[in-house]
Amino acid sequence: METRSNYIMVGAVTVALLAGVLLFIVWLAGLSSKETKCYDIYFGHGVGGLNKGSNVTFSGVPVGQVNKISLLPNRPEFVWVRINIDEQTPVLQGTTAQMHGVGFTGVSEIQLSGAMRGSRPIGEDTA
Repeated sequence: METRSNYIMVGAVTVALLAGVLLFIVWLAGLSSKETKCYDIYFGHGVGGLNKGSNVTFSGVPVGQVNKISLLPNRPEFVWVRINIDEQTPVLQGTTAQMHGVGFTGVSEIQLSGAMRGSRPIGEDTA
């Protein structure tokens, strides 16, 4: 019986397995080149049921997720919600954001609606 192992073969298999696990983790994390835009929403009421990672929809179509929720430091009566949505979503002047419950679970999502064709995008300069 041979007691010496082939160290090069064992090392190559180990490196290949580690590379495979790393690629799987990157794939699972969903790191992609999808372009998103960030918007801030301020609610003057409670946002119960809304969590980081909750869905954002535009007229019922899923377009993004909630990125951050916190109280405004100097004005705690307002809740600050930051959302990331697809770059292609037409967030125009006149677009409104409302919270809607999803089913009976108590989970909420943000629904965007009300964009009118011909309006300027939010954040566009008026000059």
